[in-house]
Amino acid sequence: MRSIPAVAVIAVALALTACGSDDSDTSPSAPPSTSTSVAESSAAPNSETALRARLADFYKTVPQGHDWDKAFDYQSPRCQQQTTRGALATMIEEAYGANSGRDFSGDPTYLITMNGDTATVVSKSYDNKGTMAPQTWTFINGKWNLDNC
Repeated sequence: MRSIPAVAVIAVALALTACGSDDSDTSPSAPPSTSTSVAESSAAPNSETALRARLADFYKTVPQGHDWDKAFDYQSPRCQQQTTRGALATMIEEAYGANSGRDFSGDPTYLITMNGDTATVVSKSYDNKGTMAPQTWTFINGKWNLDNC
C-alpha cells in the first residue's frame, strides 16, 4: 500500500509543475484570479482553456498557496480511493514544502495534448527541477482531475 501513495505523489508532483501559465491569456494588468474565472466562464467545461484554468487554480492553491491538503481535491475519484487526504498532503508537503529546495514563485510552461475528455500534460517547472514526465488529466463530474495514479 505504501507504493500507491507514492504514485499519487508523483502524479501530484507533476501537476505542481504544470499549473500556472494561463496568465498569457489575459492582459498584464489582470490579476491571476480574474483570468482563471474568465477562462472558466467563457470556455466549454471540458476544453483546453478550462483545463488550463484548473491547472492554474491548482498551482496557485497547492504549491504557491502551500495548501497541501487541497491537492486531494484535484485527484480523480479513482486516485482518491488509493490514498487518504492526510497521507497525500504529508507527502506533497515533504516533496514541495519549504524544506524541499523548490521554487514555485514563477509560472511553469506546459504542452497539453487533448483527446476528448482526457488530456496529457507535459510540464517544465519554473525552477527546472521537475521531471517533465507526461501526466493524465481526465474530465470527470464536470471538472478536470489529475488521473495519474
